[in-house]
Amino acid sequence: MPDFFDFVESVDSHIHVEVLKLYPDAELPRFHTVSREQDRLVIDYVSSRGMENLAFGLFHGCSTIFDEPVHITAAAHDEAEVKSVRFTLARAS
Repeated sequence: MPDFFDFVESVDSHIHVEVLKLYPDAELPRFHTVSREQDRLVIDYVSSRGMENLAFGLFHGCSTIFDEPVHITAAAHDEAEVKSVRFTLARAS
């Protein structure tokens, strides 16, 4: 059975694929897994739109749905027109 981390890692390969079927011209953010351990996932959010608060809300809401409380931290990195935010999702003890 997939868990919260599995879901987060599948956003680009499953959910965004379906969004593009409905909206082929959509500019979607990218999620790139930096590292994954049993209780910690580090993932980069990259977007020209700078909607990292939406990504934060997605992570928080999904952790609730999966009943896996997490502590979320974010560190922003702006590069030219692209906004990159590194999120660290740590399962609560």
